[in-house]
Amino acid sequence: GGVWNLRLLRIVHPFPYREAIEAAATDHGLDPFLVAGLIRQESLFQPRVRSSAGAVGLMQLMEPTAREMAQGARVSFSPANLTDPAYNARLGSRYLAQMLARHPDRPEDALAAYNAGPGRLRQWQSRPEYRDPAIFREHIPFRETRNYVKVVQQYARIYRALYGCGDLAVACAGLNAEAILELRNGEAARLAPSPAPPSGL
Repeated sequence: GGVWNLRLLRIVHPFPYREAIEAAATDHGLDPFLVAGLIRQESLFQPRVRSSAGAVGLMQLMEPTAREMAQGARVSFSPANLTDPAYNARLGSRYLAQMLARHPDRPEDALAAYNAGPGRLRQWQSRPEYRDPAIFREHIPFRETRNYVKVVQQYARIYRALYGCGDLAVACAGLNAEAILELRNGEAARLAPSPAPPSGL
């Protein structure tokens, strides 16, 4: 039944470190479900994961970016701390908030910059298709980044639907279990990401 489906979907889409992630998101004015969706795509909530490019932790931070975020937040910086979920979520949320502040009306741009780097996004802004957000979203030059933007937003919707309320019997965002399954098996499956590109952070 619907209750079991929602319970199963929460097993398939766990939300570990939820308290730390929600606190970091709230401190930076972010939607915690967007942060959760980004973490799901970046690291699968594995705090010790390290990419081949050297990005570390839940939000896959490069050391120079993390150091800059720590300085801005006036917290001490230690590379070893990047594997701590709360510390990583705090610095990563600060960085994501900066990207969103630069692109307040185009969250897709913020996610593209998070994935491919702000410099790369600036290059893409000279393209004629950039003028229309919907067209640009479908023509982001890097396939990995194009899929990343879509998948993170898809995961954010799924996490909001699954965890936006406390009652397992209630579809949290007005979606029933079947609709959530459709989100997962339709769009999310179609956009199943290939191995993550080197982080541009």
